[in-house]
Amino acid sequence: MSATLLVAPELAGDAGLPDLQDRLRVRGAAHVILDAVTARSLLRAAGASAAQSWLVSRDPAVVPTAATAGLAGVVLIGLGGEDRDDGVLVRHSPDLASATIAMVPRGGGCWHG
Repeated sequence: MSATLLVAPELAGDAGLPDLQDRLRVRGAAHVILDAVTARSLLRAAGASAAQSWLVSRDPAVVPTAATAGLAGVVLIGLGGEDRDDGVLVRHSPDLASATIAMVPRGGGCWHG
């Protein structure tokens, strides 16, 4: 299964989204812009690849929801902090365009398989 990058609704109008979408397209990686961040919406969007999929958001409150959905990780955009494991990997990126740089799975390698 291929991983899916799940984009939180507050990032739908982010200036870095077009560049990110272009890079994902080149890599053959899927992405979904979410209408809401709930465990159900995350599972619906990621499908069978939830355990390899990542959520990008500006809201740290989504971390427990991503853990409940069984995602691989969350990248918090524009928020400083330490990378950590809260049952789901939590990484940080200064902006959406460079979010994939932070998305390193537990075992290393590439997030999108």
